Amino acid sequence: MWFANRPTRYLQYATLLLGLCGALPAQANPWMSAPPLPDIEVRDQDGRPLQFYSDLLRGRTVIIDFIFTECTTVCPTQTAILRDVRNRLSDSKINQGEVLLISVTVDPQHDGPQQLREYAQRFEIAPGIRQGWVFVTGEPRELNKLLSALNSATSQPANHSNILWIGNEPQQRWTRTAAFNPPQHFTQLLREIAR
Repeated sequence: MWFANRPTRYLQYATLLLGLCGALPAQANPWMSAPPLPDIEVRDQDGRPLQFYSDLLRGRTVIIDFIFTECTTVCPTQTAILRDVRNRLSDSKINQGEVLLISVTVDPQHDGPQQLREYAQRFEIAPGIRQGWVFVTGEPRELNKLLSALNSATSQPANHSNILWIGNEPQQRWTRTAAFNPPQHFTQLLREIAR
């Protein structure tokens, strides 16, 4: 793999893809109400049990994306873009601590806490709620309830959705957008959703 263990190469690859494919067109009114999210138990990259809604979403603005650690195409590029978004948050009017990125595995049978922790390390991400980014897995049947609620359930991890969710839980404002938009697109949506 020509870009293994080189997070900046993933971002360069994403920029190339954006240039070839373009970003998602802007929607006239992108806001929707919250999807019906189950408060299932998940485990983070350190094996800590958390309730998805109560511990991760309640009271926060979030970005939820979908990955699996064995992915060599879409997931690394998406993660590199979101890492850039997180870095930009500290330089913008949106405080990095106010936004939590949540990466949910679509392959819970193979992605346990250790695999998620190693995946984060590949991208030089210090994961954790306090750090603003958490990677989660869970019992497959329970996690499938969450993935279904987010329109991201799949029987084949490689076929998972490349759409991510951005939500302001206190205001119940949500939107979906393509994962391959440029980082500026996400920071702009975060500014708008926080209003």
